[in-house]
Amino acid sequence: MVEKFREQDQISIVGFSSEAQVVLPAHKKNSIEEITKAVNQIVANGSTNLNAGLMLGYQQAMEQFDIECTNRVILLTDGLANTGTTDPDQIAKESKKYNKEGVSLSTIGLGYDLNQELLRQLADTGRGLIHFIDDSKDITKVFIREVDSLLSPAANKVKLTLDFGDCKKVPKIYGYDSKISKKGNRLTFKIDDLNHNATQVIMSKIKPSHEISNIVATLEYRDAITKQRTKTVQKLDITTKKVKESPQQTHDLLKNYTIAQLSQSIQKSIEKTENKKPASGVATLKKSIKKTRKSFKEKQDQDVDRVVKIATELQEKIESSILHEKREKAFPGLRKDQRCYFSQ
Repeated sequence: MVEKFREQDQISIVGFSSEAQVVLPAHKKNSIEEITKAVNQIVANGSTNLNAGLMLGYQQAMEQFDIECTNRVILLTDGLANTGTTDPDQIAKESKKYNKEGVSLSTIGLGYDLNQELLRQLADTGRGLIHFIDDSKDITKVFIREVDSLLSPAANKVKLTLDFGDCKKVPKIYGYDSKISKKGNRLTFKIDDLNHNATQVIMSKIKPSHEISNIVATLEYRDAITKQRTKTVQKLDITTKKVKESPQQTHDLLKNYTIAQLSQSIQKSIEKTENKKPASGVATLKKSIKKTRKSFKEKQDQDVDRVVKIATELQEKIESSILHEKREKAFPGLRKDQRCYFSQ
């Protein structure tokens, strides 16, 4: 990420465990060596005072605030806030104050031991991106993607409205949460700020029973350069007649649909586990992974494989938790190694 910064860009680094500290103060012309040295000084220890780290990050951004530039904090965490201010609503409230001052926020959650709703809420109010990742390769991709967004912004405050006319039932949507109108046939989506050459996909599954003849899509955004509001309207005719698609189009559509379904299963599984139904969560993942492998064989598509890997690791973690709970009930008071021996 560091290598992509320009001379005029500024970066500061804040580390947080039980307390927060400035690892690298914000100033212009940080050298790659300086930043790399600062990063290498960070070690994992103590608790997770997420709010202290976040607030110190905001303060660093405010010290070098420039209304003509992009001012953003990127929060990376691998755990739950468990020290200092831990109430999600209070953290979000304090974060929002800086967002109103013009500092945006993107969040990166590493692993599964996260308050995902908090990170999602922070990114949403901070008008930034949100990422959930599980390995070092993903971290690299995400940070580079974030820097690209910082260095080449194209549109912000992006909103998409889909009007389904007089349909009786709004079709299923994948990829984004939406707000539904009182009439029940219009959906509004808040989309992440976009950089040049970025692509966002919102997928809808439409059945003939929905009785939809057309969809009106309205895209509104503020141009990041001119600061002018722009509005584009497009009418999409829906037909039951088969459309000839190229093999690549068919592949891309199936790929997006497969990833959307698998991602939804991951979310449902986490919700079921949190609601004390881990076995049901495992069943959801198994079914989705099996269905995915019918459409895509292993190593056929690296993006699909990546999501399958996340789902598989989550399944294994939930199964391990179930097994641990069974051992606890069967052999209370015994050491872990003893429980393993007797359970065999």
